[in-house]
Amino acid sequence: MSEIDTVTKRSVPFPGGMCNVRLGHGALSVLGGSLAACTGRPRRALLACEAGADGEVRELVRRQLTDAGYEVRPFEVAAGEGARSLGACEDLFRSLAEAGVTSDDAVVAVGGADALSACVFCAGLWCGGVTCAFVPTDLAAAVEPVARPRVVYLPGSSADLLRGSTYPRLLVADLDRLPVDGSPASLLARAYMASAAMAAGERQLGELASAADAIAALDVEATGSAVLECLRSRGRLSNSNAVAVRPSLRYGLPVAEALEGLVPDAGRGRLLAEGLRFSARLAAGVVDEPDVDLIFAQDALLDRLGLPELACEVDPGRLAGRIREVCLRESNRVMLPLPSAIGKVRLASVPDDVLAEHAEAWCAARARNVARAAEPNG
Repeated sequence: MSEIDTVTKRSVPFPGGMCNVRLGHGALSVLGGSLAACTGRPRRALLACEAGADGEVRELVRRQLTDAGYEVRPFEVAAGEGARSLGACEDLFRSLAEAGVTSDDAVVAVGGADALSACVFCAGLWCGGVTCAFVPTDLAAAVEPVARPRVVYLPGSSADLLRGSTYPRLLVADLDRLPVDGSPASLLARAYMASAAMAAGERQLGELASAADAIAALDVEATGSAVLECLRSRGRLSNSNAVAVRPSLRYGLPVAEALEGLVPDAGRGRLLAEGLRFSARLAAGVVDEPDVDLIFAQDALLDRLGLPELACEVDPGRLAGRIREVCLRESNRVMLPLPSAIGKVRLASVPDDVLAEHAEAWCAARARNVARAAEPNG
């Protein structure tokens, strides 16, 4: 029997506590009881649903909370990135006040990664910390904001650094309600799986490689198992006692963030895959005794996961400049999480000339992909 044939219950460690994961077919049926185990005696719950979320899922969640004894107050979170604006967070704080939510109560967030990130940010600040539960509506929301929620942004600011230090106490991922498809959110989840496996170790990478073809073929069981393993790996990385290990959670992300403004239509998943490729090659020119074989192992994995190389034209000077900008937002040095071996991703200082050289090589390779695609038999 597969690990997810029934509802799997796991506790994943994160800084400051544990996230109780409930994943499998029909997982929403255990939401109410699982939340009560986190909060104690049920009282109030703010049900924060992303605008446009499936009405049937909303109703299932509401019934679960009501049956468990919670007094439910609904709130609609803005769809997409708008959920993470400071104004949207102010609206959520106002709703928490109107609902009389205290530290003994709960916030139950239903939606994508943006909505869940905003809700856990606000829940972490309200009354010194309110229990937050996630009900993701796509695969990216099931793996990304649990370990590293997206930042809240300030209007007109290019450096969005409002990031909370709290995590959800409960994640309920119902495989009967999560779309396993080729959507941008699913591709982003696959890229996070690859990033986490590369940073976690040989076993995790081998297991993901074995399941890659099934995941790309949209096999629900294989995808669900990979989501669970990704959560475990990201939890261990973020909660590591070794300070040097924690930045590996961002493996590939700085380059992906730099590319967002240069290749805006590619989708976050494809950009994170490119961030992984770029970072692995950059490591060969920066770290001591790099494992060059990991480049080929990672390339093969990404291709099998349905994340092939991009075909695009980008100015290498702009790319190198954007990567520097992203790094300098949170540090006074240009440092990137780079792999010296599978399971060993660490921050490394990158000289300007080396960064420029690799940006030139990456841009040239992607431009060749454009030329190949334009050929009659391309």
